Amino acid sequence: MGVLRLVPDAFADNGRSGTRAAVTHGRHMISEGADIVEIACTPHAEPPQAEQVVSVVGALSGDARVAVATGSPTLAAAATAAGATLICDHSMLPGAAGVDAREALVGVAAEAGAGWVAVHAATPAPATGGEPVGGTVAEALASLEAQADRASAAGLSEIYLDPGIGCGGSPEADLDLLGGLERLAALGRPLVVGIGDGRLIDELHAAADTGRLPVPDAAGEHDADRLEGALVVAVWAMLAGAAVLRTHHVAATLQAARIVGARQPVGTS
Repeated sequence: MGVLRLVPDAFADNGRSGTRAAVTHGRHMISEGADIVEIACTPHAEPPQAEQVVSVVGALSGDARVAVATGSPTLAAAATAAGATLICDHSMLPGAAGVDAREALVGVAAEAGAGWVAVHAATPAPATGGEPVGGTVAEALASLEAQADRASAAGLSEIYLDPGIGCGGSPEADLDLLGGLERLAALGRPLVVGIGDGRLIDELHAAADTGRLPVPDAAGEHDADRLEGALVVAVWAMLAGAAVLRTHHVAATLQAARIVGARQPVGTS
């Protein structure tokens, strides 16, 4: 799943230059092997961003499956009408509308016959300040199982689980969730794992003594500095049972997937 961000403050803001640039980048990811292009919006995105989303969905949906990641039922409805067939629930992320929006998003997915990605949201930061906690693996298990049950009861049949790695939790919480992916996979639904390009990757570089890489000023280069760490997370997720990888590095991740799938790990029969 290639990530096409239409978020003004995103690390890899592929849509900042406008709709044409976003479509061009989306088609580039498809040419690199992306099966799905996820259009990632601000959690509460409404018009005029909705107009851009609809245009991009319409341009790409004939070439690959298109997902929309949003907390806005209005935008999700417009995107599915334009050809998106997968909704990633960002209703509980910081800045989004919350539980009411989630219920409405489930309704949009059911009406459109779209697939659904349930997302575990990081525990909000305490009122006294500090970073979001992210929660334990046990909390993610309970949250995702409950969300999947609600989506199923609403008539949705294609349901994925996303532990929310890179969605606002601390790097420590993200690492805990990575370590618990096999437990999440045991819920019996396909996992969508976001590789991320932010603090988690920096923490991995720091822990390996490679140091934190400088962030260049040029747009679009930030995530390139994190390729090695992103591939480490991708391979880890694949070996733990992830079915879909959400990434900015489509070609490199696809090559890593082919290598992982080409031979069994040493010591297995």
